[in-house]
Amino acid sequence: GPGELPTPRSDLTIRRIDSNRMADFAAIVAPAFDMTAASQPAIATLADCPDWHPFMSFADDRPAGTGGLFVKDGFGYLDWGATHPDLRRRGSQSAILSARLALAFELGCSAVVTMTGEAVPGDPQHSYSNILRAGFTEAYLRENWIPSAS
Repeated sequence: GPGELPTPRSDLTIRRIDSNRMADFAAIVAPAFDMTAASQPAIATLADCPDWHPFMSFADDRPAGTGGLFVKDGFGYLDWGATHPDLRRRGSQSAILSARLALAFELGCSAVVTMTGEAVPGDPQHSYSNILRAGFTEAYLRENWIPSAS
């Protein structure tokens, strides 16, 4: 629920974006989530849904990172957090996370949820640390299955 939000340190600018920047948003999100370029037009339509609030970080005017907030019936859901590989380690995700939480509480959300991958050897899941630093607590571990490579 609402509480004091952490003040992230970043040299990037965070902005809510509209459909004019969604191609840039999708170009960062698709590879970060192991999706093909064919998925980008679908991702770009998020800005057309009034329940989604897309955010982007910028290094000057260069798109650096992404994040989305979905709000419905007083609850918020965070997704689509990704950073361009060339612009990592500059505080993009912490800053976008803080901006999305601020908007969620401004819009009256009583709770906000999110998810990320489990940290495993070779894949530390930096998003997990960002989420905990923002004040979230782990609720449960959900198994995910992928098709076998047969």
